Amino acid sequence: MPAILKENRIQNYGPNCVLAAELRDFAGITQEAWDINGNPTIIDTPWGKGMNFDGTGDYINIPSSPNLRFIGGFTVEMLIRLTDPSSGKVILGAGYNAVNSLQINIEGGNIAILEQGGGFSYWDTGLTVNDGIWHHLVVVRNDDYTYDLYVDLVTTSAHAALQSQDTDLHDWQIGWGRPRDGAAFYFNGSIDSLRVYSQAFSLADVTTLYNNIAGLGTNP
Repeated sequence: MPAILKENRIQNYGPNCVLAAELRDFAGITQEAWDINGNPTIIDTPWGKGMNFDGTGDYINIPSSPNLRFIGGFTVEMLIRLTDPSSGKVILGAGYNAVNSLQINIEGGNIAILEQGGGFSYWDTGLTVNDGIWHHLVVVRNDDYTYDLYVDLVTTSAHAALQSQDTDLHDWQIGWGRPRDGAAFYFNGSIDSLRVYSQAFSLADVTTLYNNIAGLGTNP
């Protein structure tokens, strides 16, 4: 499977990793023909460098790729620190206001999942990240289209399938999307080490991801 963002040595993350956005410099983003919109800034994080989004127009657009069209299961991993806990802020979106799209949102300080297929389906997980510190977030869509979500290994019961839709060939956006009513919502906070895997990870897999991150840095 061809790698995306080659300068980040995607092979180091395993054979199922199809996207590795470390967000540690602008040169690698430009090299991969990703679009930088607004004025995101590079910041220091406990793990090295990451990117801050100001909530008013900052985002990264990743052109559509067959590697990012998923049939059934996949896993998204990232480190996030929230600045603004208000509702509707999109962390990551695959397509926006479009059929067969997916978004990972902030709603009232909680992580939420939105899918659009024949209609909208939405899940507020109740897992809160609005305390101003870094969190390890993993979203797993299983092969049966149910969801598991983990914040620092704290999880909720598996959620029923939302739209049971495969993602289409959409551009992906880091830090921006159009959930539900079509209005644009920009993420206000910081992201580090965003990775997407073409496999639904188990709890053991997620624990390994968390331990790998915990061994590299701690919250300031």
